[in-house]
Amino acid sequence: MKAKLVIAFIVVFGIGFYLGAMYLRLQEYARASGHFLQAEEVLAEIEDYKNRHGEYPDQDWFKNLGDRRVTTEGRIWIYYNPPKKTLEGSQILISAPIDYGRRYVNGHVDGTVQSKKVETQ
Repeated sequence: MKAKLVIAFIVVFGIGFYLGAMYLRLQEYARASGHFLQAEEVLAEIEDYKNRHGEYPDQDWFKNLGDRRVTTEGRIWIYYNPPKKTLEGSQILISAPIDYGRRYVNGHVDGTVQSKKVETQ
């Protein structure tokens, strides 16, 4: 009788652990699209500033964006001025770490947003 109880406990605990991990993974997938949308919005604001003033904004301007700099996971976007150059030749303007795959979402000067790991110079 004790053996059956122990086995039942292990099975229930294992299923609960599996479902909990699955729930966390699904949340990461769901938030990923939000990161892309937010990156596009922040890039658009930076591009608008550049079009009006002829140069990229400074760090103080970026800090004044307030909550728009915070991701759904509570992380703050990192703004690079001058932009970081990748080994492939593109330039990263903003980035933020995300839980999904332990990666960064990177917003590039040309307006593209990627979530792969990018090597920089």
